[in-house]
Amino acid sequence: MLSYQHIYHAGNFADVHKHTVLSLLLEALSTKEKPFFVLDAFAGRGGYELDASEAEKTGEYHHGIERLWSRMDTPLLLNRYLAAVLEYSGGDRKSSLTRYPGSPWLIRYLLRPQDRMALCELHPAEFEVLRQVIPSEKRVQLFKRDAVEGIRAMLPPKERRGLLLVDPSYESKHEYLSIPETIIRTYKHWREGTYAIWYPILSAGNHEKLLATLKRSGIRKILNCSLTIDGEREGMFGTGMVVINPPWKLKEQVESVSSYLLEQLAERGKGNYSIHWLVPE
Repeated sequence: MLSYQHIYHAGNFADVHKHTVLSLLLEALSTKEKPFFVLDAFAGRGGYELDASEAEKTGEYHHGIERLWSRMDTPLLLNRYLAAVLEYSGGDRKSSLTRYPGSPWLIRYLLRPQDRMALCELHPAEFEVLRQVIPSEKRVQLFKRDAVEGIRAMLPPKERRGLLLVDPSYESKHEYLSIPETIIRTYKHWREGTYAIWYPILSAGNHEKLLATLKRSGIRKILNCSLTIDGEREGMFGTGMVVINPPWKLKEQVESVSSYLLEQLAERGKGNYSIHWLVPE
């Protein structure tokens, strides 16, 4: 399905949580000199104009990244993520926030000269914007193709070290089953890779199918990180990231920063966070 466009939700609380975990994963991969590869399977357009009519129509970023934008008490663990937002927005936190980076731009910002990344985006309009936001270069490849096809074609990478980011729209409820099934198949061929699977939390509870499928997959070392902001609101009220083969200390890092995100992003007294092993090592 190709109707979803993330511009309506760019910079919301789920983006803040997802991109915080993503930045911590990339920082961890960068601690070793050996190169790594990142595949963003559902890339989107790469970056977003928050003053666009679509973003202003929902205004979700006002309750997301904007709540962190001018604060001076942000934890050190948020530094690289917020530095990327600052760079993409124009480099001035004294001005209003009008731009927000998508995961492709964030990944490229944290990539080192020896690392590589690939981006898959099937939506024609989104792909054209992506090509403008992130042009192809030696380290960066763009593909207008289905995410699952891209995963099958590009993994495992020649570097062996790396990260697969999967964050579909879940327009189709079938994705709550097809996504973990794709991960399970890929893991058989790339056991040393790190996998980050984002999911939304809605009242229907469809994300539980995704978690249950991964839990009984036989894969070990699966960490589940979630943040809810208001269980009484309509639509998405929480966000989660499942990480397979998380780097050392990621659990402690996400726990440390989640209390701050909860304080800033949740409606007072209505949110919660959880970082626990879905499957231990």
